[in-house]
Amino acid sequence: VGLGVGLPLGLLVFAGVAAVMLEDSALARNIGAWSYEDGQVRAAQTVLDILNKPDFQAKAKELVLAEFEKRLHACMDQLADLRDPSTSALPEAKAALGIQTRVADLQRSLGRWFVRFVGDQVGRDPWLAPPPADLRLALQADEATSPFAGVASSKSRQRGGAGGAFAAQAS
Repeated sequence: VGLGVGLPLGLLVFAGVAAVMLEDSALARNIGAWSYEDGQVRAAQTVLDILNKPDFQAKAKELVLAEFEKRLHACMDQLADLRDPSTSALPEAKAALGIQTRVADLQRSLGRWFVRFVGDQVGRDPWLAPPPADLRLALQADEATSPFAGVASSKSRQRGGAGGAFAAQAS
């Protein structure tokens, strides 16, 4: 009976001790004695070991630089097409050329209008709307008491400014 019970018990203890001792060995890796978490940790460590190798880092750097240069050249080629839209056949360039032409035309039209508007407004009555009656009377009284009353009022009436038009309306 002793050998019948002792042998299986001895084999069980031996298997347990061997499993604990073989946990970090190559044999344990091959027979799958690791847990899932241990496998994840070991896989992550292996990847980090590979990433930390200088030759791998040099190859990765070369790859990144080559890809960057390729993309930069493509972007610069596209920029060259859009920089001078008159020499490009791209539809975006033709649309940009049309927009540039319209903006230039509008700027010229607005410039002509502004010059005409300023020319019409300079020398005219500075009021866009008639001032209230009390302000108009105060301005006329101020003009009459000014030492330059004769000069200013005659010039402003000639130009139609400084209440000249309203002075004519008031009288």
